[in-house]
Amino acid sequence: MALVDHEMRILEAFAQNSRTTRECLAEGLRWDPDAVGRAFRYSYEERVTLHAWNGDAFRPIAVTLSDMFQRDEYIDDASIWEGIVQSDLCDAFTETMYRDDFFDEDEELFTAVYEGYAGIILGASDRSLQDYITLSTRSENLWQYLWEHRNRLTASGDTVLRGVACLIGASTCASQHRESPIIPTYLPYVGIHLFVYVEDSGENMLQLLDPFLMIYAEDDEEDDGDASDAFIRTFQEAVMDDLEGNLFFTRLNMVMETQALSFLRGGDNAECGLRKIAGLRSCLDTLLLLTSVPNIFPVLESRDCLPNVLRLAGTLHSRMPSNFYRPILCFLWQVL
Repeated sequence: MALVDHEMRILEAFAQNSRTTRECLAEGLRWDPDAVGRAFRYSYEERVTLHAWNGDAFRPIAVTLSDMFQRDEYIDDASIWEGIVQSDLCDAFTETMYRDDFFDEDEELFTAVYEGYAGIILGASDRSLQDYITLSTRSENLWQYLWEHRNRLTASGDTVLRGVACLIGASTCASQHRESPIIPTYLPYVGIHLFVYVEDSGENMLQLLDPFLMIYAEDDEEDDGDASDAFIRTFQEAVMDDLEGNLFFTRLNMVMETQALSFLRGGDNAECGLRKIAGLRSCLDTLLLLTSVPNIFPVLESRDCLPNVLRLAGTLHSRMPSNFYRPILCFLWQVL
C-alpha cells in the first residue's frame, strides 16, 4: 500500500462522520497535525513521481488547507495553531517550496501552497509571540533559497511572483508593530527583486518594499537616525550589485507616477485612495531613507529622483493629507 494511502486512512479515521475533505482535514489538524503533514508530503511526492496517473490526492489537500488557513472559522483555537506550527506540516510546506520542479506547477497548486503557508504565518503569529518567533526563524532558509533562485522566480511568470509576494505580505504583516520584529536576512532582498519585476499593482505588490524599510534602524542602538548596517548592505547587494541600480530606480519612479495618477483618477473612492496613498508613501519613504546611505547622492541624481519627486509634488498639489508630504519635504531638504 502506498504511503499516501496509509496517511489518508489515518486522516479518514479522524472523520468517520465527515462528508468532506475540509471536515476530515479540520479533525486532523485538531488531533494530529503531523498526520496531515505526512499526507501533504507523500501525496505531493506521489503526484510528481507518478505524474498523477494514480489520481491526484495532493490537489484537494493543498487547496482545502489553503482556504482553511485563511478563514478563522475553521481553526478558532490558539492551541490548534500552536500544534500546527510545531508539527511536520510546516516542514512539509517548506520542503515543497524548495523543490525546483514546484516552480512549474499550475497556478492553482502554486498559489494554494504559498497562500496556505502565508495563512499559517498570519494565523499563528497573530495568536502567539512564540509561534511568531518560531515561524520567523524557520523561514530564514526559505528566503535565502528564494533569493538564490531569483532568476528562476522571474522566469516562471506572474503566478509564481504573485505567490511569493503574498508570502512577503504575510511575513511583513506578522512583523509590524512588534517591539522586536524578526526580519529574515534575505526577505528584503526578495522583496526588492519582486518589486522590480512584478507588473501587478495589487495590494501585496505595494508591500514588497516594507521589509527593506523595516530593517532601516535594526541595529541602531543609539537611535541616531542613521541607516543600519543591514539596510546599507541590502541596498548595496540587492539594488546596486544585482540590479546595477538602474532597474530599481526606474521602477520606483514609474510606480510613484502610476500610483499618483491612479489616485487622482480614483475620485471619491476612499478605499482605493487609501491604498494608493500607502503605495506612494512606501516609495517615498524608501527614497527618504536612502538619503542616509553613504555616497548616495550621485546615485539619486543620476537616476533623476529629484525631478521625479518634484513632478510628483506638483501632480498631487494639495490633494493628499498633510502628513503625506512629510517624506517629500524631508527628501528635498536632504538633496537640495
